[in-house]
Amino acid sequence: MGENLGRYELVEKLATGGMADVWLARQWGSGEFRRDVVVKRLHPHLAEQPGPRADFENEATLLAILARPGIPHVYEFSEGPDGRPYVVMERVQGPTLAAALEAERPAPIELVLAAGAGIAELLAHVHRLMDSATGQCLHIVHGDVTPDNVLLGPEGRVSLLDFGIAGSAAYRETRQPTVEGLRGTLGYIAPEGVRSARELVDHRADLFSLGVVLFELLTGERPFPEGGVAFVNAVVEQDPPRPRERRAEISEALDDLVMELLAKHPAQRPESAAEVRARLRSLPEAPAQPEEAVARFVDAHFPARPTLTEAEAEAEAYASEPPAPKPEVFFSSFPPAPETTDARMATLEPPMPPQGAEEESLTLAEELPLEPTPAPTPKPPPRSGTTLPPPPPLAALRSRRAPRPPSDAAIALDLSAAALVLPAEDEEETTTRISRDEVDAMLHDLDALASDDLRPPDG
Repeated sequence: MGENLGRYELVEKLATGGMADVWLARQWGSGEFRRDVVVKRLHPHLAEQPGPRADFENEATLLAILARPGIPHVYEFSEGPDGRPYVVMERVQGPTLAAALEAERPAPIELVLAAGAGIAELLAHVHRLMDSATGQCLHIVHGDVTPDNVLLGPEGRVSLLDFGIAGSAAYRETRQPTVEGLRGTLGYIAPEGVRSARELVDHRADLFSLGVVLFELLTGERPFPEGGVAFVNAVVEQDPPRPRERRAEISEALDDLVMELLAKHPAQRPESAAEVRARLRSLPEAPAQPEEAVARFVDAHFPARPTLTEAEAEAEAYASEPPAPKPEVFFSSFPPAPETTDARMATLEPPMPPQGAEEESLTLAEELPLEPTPAPTPKPPPRSGTTLPPPPPLAALRSRRAPRPPSDAAIALDLSAAALVLPAEDEEETTTRISRDEVDAMLHDLDALASDDLRPPDG
């Protein structure tokens, strides 16, 4: 059982970022209601710091107003008993672009164009979102477009995740002066974001990051060195190589678009994400159905696996099934032997069954698919003067008939229908008889034991 956080059970930690842990969780409700969600919870050491706490709350607010397919829905923003805020979001399944690149490097061009167009479409929605109160554009910047923050759904939908450092122009103007260091992921930050941590970037910084992602998908490499200082110097001072120099099958139009996205100055980049999407879709090599291209890739490299809920349901169903029955000896029950003052005086002969018991035993034997019984071997007569205690009571064993209620009746071995039976609705019936010779041998051993008990002690 995982940790509980309000109505949510934290099941499995999915990731740990610079600001928060991300958990797969389960929401419980009345009756049989349950739903898998994602819970993002701020790190304990950041919970008391105003800046990170403000960013975390801002992320939840942005996700709530940005709601659309491809951007996770927010269900709740709250605070735990320890004072740490958390946000509950839609669980979006599928591999990230980073995982896709690991599966096939460089990525197929049709996947690059389909995924790139999907990212550009989501960024266009983010950049153009209007304030419902004023009707003015909020000028939101995502700020961290990377392969790790793009997810490919099994149905072909592209999703954009992690709005932890995103913000509207108004929020960034307030927050930026308090920021220390670079904001974003090294290797994907635009030159203007590197030149000064205090410089306010706009939506074109996201377009630069998209250019880095496209370059990496097309060539399998990043356009700039990955080291911290080396990247900072290169992204500001050096021109990146052209993608076609690394992969000849890339068309000139696609090569030109990527180089425009990687321009040093924002004014040299495309005007908007909507323009980037239109240009990607218009390329001759672009797939006619982008979502189908993404779905084909995911299906080929990431076969469907049962979700947590499905796997647990299967385990629960298995656990609820009764164990496979073991071979059991079938007996018929008879009334107890007559009571005597001395248990040793009970006759060796089994008590006679009540009237009708023989018919019941025969009927029960007829219901079982028994094999022909070999001719019985005469049982040796009991020794004169030897006695045995009454047969011990045994639990009534399961048969194809309805189970008998428990009783104190002695259980005498039914010599006419002793069998090993495995009755199960979903299995083949298996019947194995105990031979009469084996039964007689058992009775003979009992006689010997009784004789030993009654023999006077030596001396």
